[in-house]
Amino acid sequence: MIDLPLYKTYENGWERADQDGFYTKTQLRKQGKALRKNQSIRAQIKNHYGECYNLYRLEESREKRQVTEKQRIALAEGRKHGTCIGCWHDRHMSKLRPFPHLEELQDNGHFTGGTHNTFCGKCYQWAWREWENYLDRQRVRQDAIHTAQELVTQKNTVYLDTETTGLGQQDRIVDIAIVDSAGEVLLNTLVNPKQHISSDVTAIHGITDTMVVDAPTILDLTPQLEHLLTGTQIVIYNVNFDRRMLVQSGFPACAEMYSYICAMNLYARWYGEWSKYHGNYKWQSLTVALQQCHLEFPETAHRAVNDAQATRWLLAWMAEREILKS
Repeated sequence: MIDLPLYKTYENGWERADQDGFYTKTQLRKQGKALRKNQSIRAQIKNHYGECYNLYRLEESREKRQVTEKQRIALAEGRKHGTCIGCWHDRHMSKLRPFPHLEELQDNGHFTGGTHNTFCGKCYQWAWREWENYLDRQRVRQDAIHTAQELVTQKNTVYLDTETTGLGQQDRIVDIAIVDSAGEVLLNTLVNPKQHISSDVTAIHGITDTMVVDAPTILDLTPQLEHLLTGTQIVIYNVNFDRRMLVQSGFPACAEMYSYICAMNLYARWYGEWSKYHGNYKWQSLTVALQQCHLEFPETAHRAVNDAQATRWLLAWMAEREILKS
């Protein structure tokens, strides 16, 4: 057995091997060379892990064949269909842009439920789970659209909104409005809360103590509210808050007597931003929801009649969306 020269990387082995005219297969390829059939190994190089690599003489190798245009096209086509797009994205694109949405992948023919197509086994398992989650989100969105369509076409749908003295357990209503499905204002009045309105709250909705001195109380408005709300489908943006304020102000807004729909929950299901922390769809404020839908807020925000109209517009916009494919 012939003893081959042995170079060591930790003893300037690469430089010494290069000076002596020895190269690895990879180094030869970079110089446009390729190994001949049965070309002899002339030396070896050892790294500090104990791994050895074979070295060859440059003059004993042959010229590397040039790839023809036909071969280049075939290679490109093979890479296109044979490379896992999940792994490829992680290696090359993860820092440049997020992974494409599965709907985009399906439209481009990269993934269809039930076939591996261009995913490796590991990425396919991930993609299949994501695809099922995506279909679930689509079904939730479809349900939200259907609900919005039903609400905007029902003549007994009304939209209610309030402004208050604050958010606490002792706060009360200072402004209330009800709008019907056609946008006609059924009720729009300031309310005397029988308590002080702080300057911080006034800065939000613009209502002061002086403005509500001669306004009716909720008890004064109870007969009118009962007449307007009985037998209707009441749509409120953040229904839990407004119902609580109605009760705190003295109106019996119990679920047994009236039917409520929360437009905030409905829009959250349509928008589809998932909150891992809460394990549910993330709520969006009315102002943010209108911005996301490119709808202009009517006149002054945080007045009851304008917020009620904005809620009606938002549901009408949702009802016009297409039922997305599953």
